[in-house]
Amino acid sequence: MSLLTELRDSALQMPARVLVWLCLALVPANLAILLFLDEPFAIPIAALVFAGLLPNVALLVRHRRFTSVMGVPHVLAWVPLMPVVVFALLRHSDDMSTTYEIYLYVLLVVNGLSLAMDIPDAARWTKGERTVF
Repeated sequence: MSLLTELRDSALQMPARVLVWLCLALVPANLAILLFLDEPFAIPIAALVFAGLLPNVALLVRHRRFTSVMGVPHVLAWVPLMPVVVFALLRHSDDMSTTYEIYLYVLLVVNGLSLAMDIPDAARWTKGERTVF
């Protein structure tokens, strides 16, 4: 079976709300940083965003499934991301476009909600619970 087929099948095993969250909120909100790379603090924000996303590509290839370990890169990269975004908003809001400022607030909310789910998942994974979809 091909990797893409296995990943599709794994995604379809996830609760519908999780799949909708991934497809309509989490991935688009994080990839949208690419639209703002010329804005203040966008490069370090993008680096942390992708530090949370890219390891999951390797994890998907390795496990050929969606697993609870995928929350670990989010926790490691996005916990530090949150204060960086807040700093950018507090210190540079006069230098940024309104669209970028709104985007940063959306990113805070989306990744904050993600971390609320990822932190318990990562903690369970470190304790040996290996959820696989």
